[in-house]
Amino acid sequence: MKVHKSNYEIEGFAHEATIGELMEVGRRRDCRVVFDLGSGALFDFASAGVGSEPVASTVVEQGVDAVTMSGDKLLGGVQSGIIVGRRQFVERLRQNPLRRVVRVDKVTVAALQEVARGYLFAGDPRGEVPVLAQVTASVQELRGRAERVAAEVTRATSRAVTTAEDAAAAGGGSLASTSVPAVAVVVACASDRDAVRLARGLRTRDLPVFTRVKANEVRVNLATIFPHEDGELTRALIEALSPAAVDR
Repeated sequence: MKVHKSNYEIEGFAHEATIGELMEVGRRRDCRVVFDLGSGALFDFASAGVGSEPVASTVVEQGVDAVTMSGDKLLGGVQSGIIVGRRQFVERLRQNPLRRVVRVDKVTVAALQEVARGYLFAGDPRGEVPVLAQVTASVQELRGRAERVAAEVTRATSRAVTTAEDAAAAGGGSLASTSVPAVAVVVACASDRDAVRLARGLRTRDLPVFTRVKANEVRVNLATIFPHEDGELTRALIEALSPAAVDR
């Protein structure tokens, strides 16, 4: 069994067994080969310049008996576990009484089905699976959105709200150390304390906005915001920077 590293990386003089090597051992010893991918990727993130995560379908095609992976995270679905592989192997799992304890409900199956349709039938799954759009968004697109938000907030508050090059953590366990270029909306404050106060005000709204404080700056990374949320983000910043809010 090969288990994908999650939330850490090993660098330096290190080697891990390849699928080919494990398959050879499996043939010699007449045993099953299972690969736990951790965060399942059905999209080739490497082709978009993000990490080097193996694609689940490619691993299955190499002949392993089973691949296990999460249905959320990189795959972009709901909290669940997925097992795919050789029919006889999966059928034996179906017959195990423990399956009744760990099986997901019909709502989860329906949600996963919709995500699967996005991968199978969409010309580009990034238009159907939100997490793919977020992780692979271009810097040019993010910069345009950030500049529009910053300009509207500046006009409404007379505060010099700007933008800056930034990075977003892809996360998802399997991409623990991978970051992608991004752009942030930046609010410069008079002091570190003022920045913390502004961040708290945004975080405690009825519809919270989670930011990052960097020295005396409050930053909102646009890679973490969906395009349809830009208007709400703009309103939140305007309200938080209003004289009444600042004086509290």
